[in-house]
Amino acid sequence: MRYWGIEDETTGHYRRFEFEDFKKTGEKYNFIIQKNEGLTFPISNILFGLSNYLIKKQEAWKKNLTKDEQTVLSSSGGAKRVMWKTDFPWFVQHFINEYTMYLFYILQKFFRKNSHSMVIYSKLKKKEI
Repeated sequence: MRYWGIEDETTGHYRRFEFEDFKKTGEKYNFIIQKNEGLTFPISNILFGLSNYLIKKQEAWKKNLTKDEQTVLSSSGGAKRVMWKTDFPWFVQHFINEYTMYLFYILQKFFRKNSHSMVIYSKLKKKEI
């Protein structure tokens, strides 16, 4: 919940989870954590304030929708078109592309256990009794 932001409030989220939440939930419901890794760190953390600003400016109206409506809208193709976050002018591809972002990919892999990760991929498996 540490990184709760306006994007959560406009896409139907109810809460955010951190590494410890997956561990506690796994123990409570008899699951084994097979994989628990942070994604997008540090780039999402660096851009968090800017992201909140852009969403607030362009999509704050979605806060008035129900959680179900927000979820459906955010899941449909093309629903999230935020200039300078998800939508860029054509020339930006020369500066932001798979080659220029490769360093952040390497950093993400290196810091995959960092507790400040804003996006976590977790794979759990039911314990066999």
